[in-house]
Amino acid sequence: MKEESIFEIYNKNSNTYPLIVSMPHSGTVIPSSIKEKLKKDAILSNSDWFLPELYDFLKNMDITILENKLNRYVIDVNRKVHKKNPIKFRTSLVFQATAYGKEIYKSSISKKEIEDRIRFYYNPYHNTLESLIKEKLKHFKKVYLLDLHSYYDKQENTVLISNQNNKSSSKESLNKVSKIFRENNFKVKENELFLGGFITEYYGNKFKNKLECIQIELPYNIYIEDRQFGDEVVNGYDEKLFLETKNKLVEVFNKIKGLSH
Repeated sequence: MKEESIFEIYNKNSNTYPLIVSMPHSGTVIPSSIKEKLKKDAILSNSDWFLPELYDFLKNMDITILENKLNRYVIDVNRKVHKKNPIKFRTSLVFQATAYGKEIYKSSISKKEIEDRIRFYYNPYHNTLESLIKEKLKHFKKVYLLDLHSYYDKQENTVLISNQNNKSSSKESLNKVSKIFRENNFKVKENELFLGGFITEYYGNKFKNKLECIQIELPYNIYIEDRQFGDEVVNGYDEKLFLETKNKLVEVFNKIKGLSH
């Protein structure tokens, strides 16, 4: 798989705003060499469905975007590299089972294959993200990194905004972002359910006091369809609901992009 097809960068050389958006779980691509190892009945559920389509307006806002093209089941770039790859869905680099505990491979993945995926897929994503951050910091004293995700929880209908309990960004920055979402009629909770993954933790620490790293999780049922979701691949969405939420997000990002100006 060629590196340029692993992820897409938009507005790479634009420095209009001190803002970078990453979408680490938005991809659907699975290389053929990996696909042939999957069980025929494997259901690769629990992805951040349709986020590139939902946020496609960001390209025209002159905002720098790093969009992962690879399915998170290839390797999860929002997880820390461990010496031993844990089995749990929320902590493993290479999932060997789904969030529902169903095994997806015909046989176990070897240590060498995991190392190859780190080398060819994981490292290029992070090298690129770090490069984008460093370039932005040449032009601005402080930069925002917004890590965009989506989720489903039958108990929640709320946008979850987090910063590792005020460790990956200032509390003030988190409050500003949350306030903008609330002003545009989104229900918001801060640092609940998800505190942020490896991306916010690592880059918030590495570029401390220079980078405001915030994770934003949208619930499926406010943009895909207002229903229950299960162990499934989501193939479509309610166009009216999708457009309504997108229009609200346009207003949100029109305000967010000027936060550091």
